[in-house]
Amino acid sequence: MPAFSGMGTTVTIGGTALKATSITSPTLKRGSIDVTNLESPDNIKEFVPGLLEAGDFSCDFFLPEGSGLDASMDEALAANYEKAIVVTFPNGGSVTFNAFITEFTFDAVAAGDNAVKGKLTAKAIDRPVYVAAGA
Repeated sequence: MPAFSGMGTTVTIGGTALKATSITSPTLKRGSIDVTNLESPDNIKEFVPGLLEAGDFSCDFFLPEGSGLDASMDEALAANYEKAIVVTFPNGGSVTFNAFITEFTFDAVAAGDNAVKGKLTAKAIDRPVYVAAGA
């Protein structure tokens, strides 16, 4: 299967579409629990599988004019609200998860030909649902 371009990928947070410039999707990872004991064979540490963690999501974006995103994300950050996040790829695949906002910032605004850019970071609180293209 050939690779595809990321151009055309969309991000929606709590129903608001962003003009994303870069995205880092959550990554499922499993912790490990050290169960090494005085009877562990060959002096080798022993481990058992721990819990899954979905990790963090981050997105750099241009602030959509008139979206109210700045107030919505500020409120979500202050009140610990969860937001549904949907990333849809141009080939039709997607990843959906719920998260709480951990960081919401804007870049410095300067004179000249500049657009207002922001960055959002969120902690996924459930297992991301991945949908393959064409599914």
